[in-house]
Amino acid sequence: MVLRDYNVSSVVVQPGSQITVELAWACSTPMDTDYTVSVQLIDSQWRKAAQSDAWPANGSRPTSTWKPGIQFTETRTLTVNADALPGLYNLRVAVYSVAEDGTLVHLPVYRQAGDMPTKAIELTSVRVSEP
Repeated sequence: MVLRDYNVSSVVVQPGSQITVELAWACSTPMDTDYTVSVQLIDSQWRKAAQSDAWPANGSRPTSTWKPGIQFTETRTLTVNADALPGLYNLRVAVYSVAEDGTLVHLPVYRQAGDMPTKAIELTSVRVSEP
């Protein structure tokens, strides 16, 4: 699974407001597993201000149906928690499946060839301002 591009509607938000994230996806090989995409706003203390977990395109494009070389764009709308503290947050994307025992199995994320894998990719910083 390859994240080709992304777009964020705003990098400054207020508690209770919404932020829209467009994600352009593709795959290089067929996938047998249906993965969930998680988009999160997380601060340096690992507090979540917003999160959206779903199959791509809100379930209408399960990854097991993807064809190599075909790109598509999905849009996620996240609502910032009404009690989110002001400050700088990271907009992150993680991809995972759920094992039979219920544990999450994250797809490793590589920024570029040769990098050590992580569980998520940080797209950009978003500031939560005072209400």
